[in-house]
Amino acid sequence: MIEKLNYTLDKNLNSSKFYGDYMNDTENVLQKTLGNILSAASMLVFSIIALFLATYMVEYVANSANYQVVGNYILLSASIITGSAVIAGNLSQK
Repeated sequence: MIEKLNYTLDKNLNSSKFYGDYMNDTENVLQKTLGNILSAASMLVFSIIALFLATYMVEYVANSANYQVVGNYILLSASIITGSAVIAGNLSQK
């Protein structure tokens, strides 16, 4: 009787362990999926900001000849795109 009880207890403990591993795998998949969604959203937001900056920069170039300001806008949009790539990379790694 005690052996049967021990066997049942071990079986239940092992099944709960496997269930816990399965839940951990599910959480990992959910975290990676959420990270990918967040990285895609951040890339989209930063790309839209860079696009608005680029259109403003082109309009500014058409209206003036101040090339230093134009260079600053180019550097700013490049840094925004690079920052979005870094954020996306960090989020997709988690």
